[in-house]
Amino acid sequence: MSDTVILGDFELRKDQMLGKGAWGEVFVGKQVSLNRPVAIKVLKKELTEDPEFVRRFRREAETLAKLVDENIVQVYGAGTYEGSHFFAMEFVHGMSLQKFIERGRKFSPEEVIYVGLAVAKALRSAWESPAQIVHRDIKPSNVMVSFTSSLLTSKQAAAGQKRYETQRFMDIDIKESHIKVMDFGLA
Repeated sequence: MSDTVILGDFELRKDQMLGKGAWGEVFVGKQVSLNRPVAIKVLKKELTEDPEFVRRFRREAETLAKLVDENIVQVYGAGTYEGSHFFAMEFVHGMSLQKFIERGRKFSPEEVIYVGLAVAKALRSAWESPAQIVHRDIKPSNVMVSFTSSLLTSKQAAAGQKRYETQRFMDIDIKESHIKVMDFGLA
């Protein structure tokens, strides 16, 4: 059995789960036509039976696709595969603020301001969009610290690996990274 599932223009790697929540699971994938890494969110099988959950999942994808801001994770496409609903979004090379906190990372006042301003910019952009979106679930696990190419080795970046828990990445200056807000599922 192959660990890769073809979803139209996207390939999903079943053996590379990034995370899971109440609604679904997120996997590493690839957009074939552009040969770029993506994250693919798949609605849980049991929730596909409920039209309301499917509607809300599609609405999350549509909402994110309309938001264009450097501090918001972008959506590239959505669809259905064998009865499962999914959407593909920007793959963020990095880790959430929650992971930094869990590992005891202390932030300088300048880093806190940098993150706060980036999150505020993303939230303002969402609110000023035609849909006037309110995130409603801002928390450290929904704020990604995206490592710049100078902080990543080319091997890690190419493989899309989540091996950033090393001390080297715990000690980075957050101001050298890029902040991305994700998971507008409750918007």
